[in-house]
Amino acid sequence: MKDGLRSGENLLALADEGAAMSDSAPRLLISLADDEGNSVSVYVLGRSPRWTAGLDAEIVVKTPFVSGRIDLALYVARLQDWADALDRLDAGEDVAWMTMSSGPSIFIQLTGERDCPEVIVEDESGSMVTVRVPTSGCSVPTDAVAGISVTADGHLLGVMMVCGHHIDGATLYVDSDDVSKQVKVGSWTADRPLKPGLATWTLDSPAAGWTATRSLASLTARTTYALYGWTKDNSWSANHISFTMADRDRLTPGEVRYASISDNGESVITVSIADFKAKACQNR
Repeated sequence: MKDGLRSGENLLALADEGAAMSDSAPRLLISLADDEGNSVSVYVLGRSPRWTAGLDAEIVVKTPFVSGRIDLALYVARLQDWADALDRLDAGEDVAWMTMSSGPSIFIQLTGERDCPEVIVEDESGSMVTVRVPTSGCSVPTDAVAGISVTADGHLLGVMMVCGHHIDGATLYVDSDDVSKQVKVGSWTADRPLKPGLATWTLDSPAAGWTATRSLASLTARTTYALYGWTKDNSWSANHISFTMADRDRLTPGEVRYASISDNGESVITVSIADFKAKACQNR
């Protein structure tokens, strides 16, 4: 999890560099991320106009579900505190940064609520919002299967087969190995939790029983997208399906594209809606 973090020596050098920054591009100070689109980063934006020893910075949180940013003031003592935190992290300790000052705080727990590493960003003195982000070796158990289809009049259709518990909503994002490019392009919340069984809804137009918390952005050719399902309490998720616009164009009404799991592994297949309903929850 320490990949992307800077050493104490580099941090202090960055403070000197920051004093000379003006309109240059933001500098990445901290990056904590996994391969599922979750990340917490700290960027140095430049020299603070309010005080000579300070740097303007921001904390950026990105997940397929929620994203946000908050302003942050940095100075040499805080950078030194982060260098000390890295040493403790190397020693296998949980760490906290900026807990004794106004503004946001960052906590890193090597064994979080789901027995995996997580980063907690807390803004108790400002927005009073706390965000908890898993960053490595942690995944929410799957209890559903997501797929896509099309309607007779050409609308893109989300398809969700819930196997045993429930799903609260779904999100569509750009599927990329580069975490910084995993941008959310649409998100929908079911008016009532989806119980075991089949559910469908249009992604590119209003759908009864669903609220678009983020309306679908324009989808482009040669971009891979992924649709997955989630619960509000992160107790369950849906196995995602990746697709391009070319994959979408090959679908006909009544067909579902989804990722099937068998003894030979996972493979993307296209089947009838009836077959999807009958077989999607097998081997899960």
